[in-house]
Amino acid sequence: MASNDNFKILFVDDKVNVRSFVGPAIKSAGYQYLEAEDGPAALYLIEEEQPDLVVLDIMLEDPDFGGLDICKDIRSRGNQTPVIFLTVKDRAEDPQYLRRAFSLGGDDYITNRTGPTWSGSPTTPIPTPNPVGLRTAQR
Repeated sequence: MASNDNFKILFVDDKVNVRSFVGPAIKSAGYQYLEAEDGPAALYLIEEEQPDLVVLDIMLEDPDFGGLDICKDIRSRGNQTPVIFLTVKDRAEDPQYLRRAFSLGGDDYITNRTGPTWSGSPTTPIPTPNPVGLRTAQR
């Protein structure tokens, strides 16, 4: 089995309780874990640490710099790091919101209504990130 030691995941969420349970899970899977609680911290870490994957809360509480704004800023800098949105919304509930997320450069999304799950199925657990490729949701 290949080592994940060099694969960096940046997790962006303004809720410390969410970061406190996601961080240990990512670390225990053998990945390098970076975290940010807001947009400026996320953009700084993206520039300085060059993560391989960004998992971004789409509903950050900062009205001036939310998850969609961060993704837009990442892409406007020419950065093609995969961005997966963490959201309580799904396609059936709010298709326009997620369509906008994809139009700004998001690659996929994870719903977290009753615990995070991949977008493909509300009951499938989150798989370990694959440093070789990234599954993209149908748009």
